[in-house]
Amino acid sequence: MPSIEELEENIKIDIEKLVAALKTELRDKESLSTAFQKKTHDLKSHYEEKIKNLELKNQELHDQIKILEENLKLSINISDKVSEFIKVTELKKISQEATKLASIVFGQLINEELKIILKLADSFSKRREKDHIDKESLNYALKQLIGSERLLKKAIELVHNLNF
Repeated sequence: MPSIEELEENIKIDIEKLVAALKTELRDKESLSTAFQKKTHDLKSHYEEKIKNLELKNQELHDQIKILEENLKLSINISDKVSEFIKVTELKKISQEATKLASIVFGQLINEELKIILKLADSFSKRREKDHIDKESLNYALKQLIGSERLLKKAIELVHNLNF
């Protein structure tokens, strides 16, 4: 059996080994803790940078969306103006066709009704005791003829026959 002194010496050695092991473990834990804190800090910095970049990208996209919205509004405005212009152009074409048609109809009516116009003008001149047809008599005859339903019916018939 070992002596008390040997036991004390063995206990002292075991305690020193235990203290050394605890110190090593403590250093390992501190180094692990430091490594963990460093890694956590690095990750935090990395992701904060990524978040910052994403926020910048988000702002750029937001700015691009604003520009696109403005362009869209401008495009819609231009589209409305073009639509209005097309309508005006179509109305002008219709007006030109109507004017052309009216000229043709009026010309044919005048040709066909010239004898009647001259008779009316002559009759009006004679009532006014004139020996020739003057401008006033001719205007009166035209107004009388233009105001009659007979001329309107004849104009409708002419337009129908022209097949426009």
